[in-house]
Amino acid sequence: RKLAGWTRSHATHKALVAVFAGSLAAAGLAACSGSSAPSDPAAPQMYDPAGCNPIEHEAGKTTVVDIAFDGLERSYRLFVPTTYDSTAPTPLTLNWHGLGSNGAQQEAYTGTVIGEDQGYLIAFPNGVGNAFNAGRCCSGSANPPHQEDDVGFARAVVADIASRFCVDRRRIFSTGMSNGGYMSERLACNASDLVAAVAPVSALGYSVQNCEPTRPVPMIVFNGT
Repeated sequence: RKLAGWTRSHATHKALVAVFAGSLAAAGLAACSGSSAPSDPAAPQMYDPAGCNPIEHEAGKTTVVDIAFDGLERSYRLFVPTTYDSTAPTPLTLNWHGLGSNGAQQEAYTGTVIGEDQGYLIAFPNGVGNAFNAGRCCSGSANPPHQEDDVGFARAVVADIASRFCVDRRRIFSTGMSNGGYMSERLACNASDLVAAVAPVSALGYSVQNCEPTRPVPMIVFNGT
């Protein structure tokens, strides 16, 4: 009976991560488009002009991107929808995998159909040791107390994508499963200037230490069935 319950919960969580990755981008697009969008002098630029130049890319596919960060060779997977337009600022969702998983498994777990349908980029970062440092949880380091700066890594991933693609910096979102949900919560706490909203799934109501957002961050949280 417990196994059957876990299977239902597992399927529900899988669907939630995929659905809310799309919901975040769609909701953000509606909220931030047009002249009715709130004016915030402290908000980042709408986009980096350097990334809004035509480039060759594999549309409708996912590409593995290697990136050097904090003395380590890191990587992430990037999905680009077929409708991508280099002249139009495009939303981006960071989709973080769970503990012991990786970006490829997270992509298989949630899919990219909604990104294709809604026309937004999806990044699937890879954790060191198949884990992310979400504050009090899950550093991938083999020898603590060293812990990866995964908030900095998130910023580096966004900056790398924005340097080559026309990313709307006002519509960057974060979702993820378990440890990836914790990472989304940590970004809301410690990178509120980076993410517009977050949707952690199966993160068990985790409380991030040193939570100091510079602005309120919309959050929708899903646990259990």
